[in-house]
Amino acid sequence: MRLTKRILLSLMEVGFLVFLFILTSALAIFLESVAKIHYEYGLLLGTAFSLYGWFLTQKSTRQWKIEYDAARWIEKRSKLTLHPHRARYLRLARRSLLWVPSAFASLVLFFFPIATHLVHPSVRLKHYRISLPWTWTVLLPLFVSEEYSYVDALISANPLGRLGVTPFWDTDTSFSVVTFGSFGHPNEHRRDGATQVSERDFNLGVSTLACWQYLPSDKMRFWHALPKTYWQIDCDISGSRFDLDFWAQFSGREQDIPAFYGVLEHVTRTD
Repeated sequence: MRLTKRILLSLMEVGFLVFLFILTSALAIFLESVAKIHYEYGLLLGTAFSLYGWFLTQKSTRQWKIEYDAARWIEKRSKLTLHPHRARYLRLARRSLLWVPSAFASLVLFFFPIATHLVHPSVRLKHYRISLPWTWTVLLPLFVSEEYSYVDALISANPLGRLGVTPFWDTDTSFSVVTFGSFGHPNEHRRDGATQVSERDFNLGVSTLACWQYLPSDKMRFWHALPKTYWQIDCDISGSRFDLDFWAQFSGREQDIPAFYGVLEHVTRTD
């Protein structure tokens, strides 16, 4: 009975916090519309009243919580005395569970690219599916539909870079950035003043993807903060209609270009 009361009390406290949050927002909006008080000031005033109400509720239930915790502690101590082996197993289980967050953190630290693939196991852009290597770090935006979406990825041909985009033991942390999108087109003026321009085409089923590889001009490097050794690649479907649009971009080191082209060779249509 006491446990049920404690659970109900906790649920009531959570509900009261939600109510105070809604009341604070409503008060701020009301003061802004009626009394012409800035929303931020109304929010501060509502927060002050909410904190006062929260402290009053905590004061009214404080004595019962102390008695409940004391009774639980006495009951726990008596169980430890009657069942010492069970208490030891529970203690070991609690210590093991404490290492679970560290295990997840280690997964992200040492296998960061793979961890991003666990969050985004498949990349779909409108009518196309992209298969990205496990050594790429995927940065897929949230709350974006396949119809108008894009995906960024960080890549590095350096063996140490495959463990993460910035290994702390490596002094050279350079990596390349690639982007695949399902709407819009790269700006053709990006190639103005470029050198060593070359073109390569990829067959995407019913469409041809044209890729322009070049060394950007000094002006573009300045505005985009690109290192002098970085290459640029712009890819889009020439004369494509809006509902079949697909484009890709590469910005990075020359040794990462083959991996980018390798992904484009395996882009497939989903319909």
